Amino acid sequence: MSLVTSATLRLLLTSAWVIVACGDTQVKVKPGDDATLQCRAHSDDSIEKLEWSKTDLEPDNYVFFFRENRSYEDYQLPSFRGRVELLDPQMKEGDATVVLKKVTANDSGPYECLVFMSSGGGGGGGGGHTEGAASFRHIVHLKVDDSGEFVDSDQRFVFYTDGDS
Repeated sequence: MSLVTSATLRLLLTSAWVIVACGDTQVKVKPGDDATLQCRAHSDDSIEKLEWSKTDLEPDNYVFFFRENRSYEDYQLPSFRGRVELLDPQMKEGDATVVLKKVTANDSGPYECLVFMSSGGGGGGGGGHTEGAASFRHIVHLKVDDSGEFVDSDQRFVFYTDGDS
């Protein structure tokens, strides 16, 4: 018989969270460009709720908020209204990537994507997940910089410029 202490249980729960959390991603773009903030849960289940937030701002204020098959601009911070949209509006295969348009230096910082999947298979309000338990979490660090080295927003290439562009 084994004894499970609260410290062991916390470690197990923390380890389970690590399984669903992916590593941080860095995105670097020039001011005025659009930034693609990638977040993919890699699941055939439908996304029931999606929360994108900028973690260095007030909690419960969103960059992008999606629930009940639609986005809610009323939940967005005013500086992000009209500038954020889903890359794939159907969010196929758990793709919760958003595009932030016309970025400024103020947009630099860490962004958190929380995806809540429906495991019940069907649509509808209740779904199959437990409210408050994210199915997937991802952090994206956005840097808006005019220094000359840029990683394109789909994160496949690094570009170097001579600074005279």
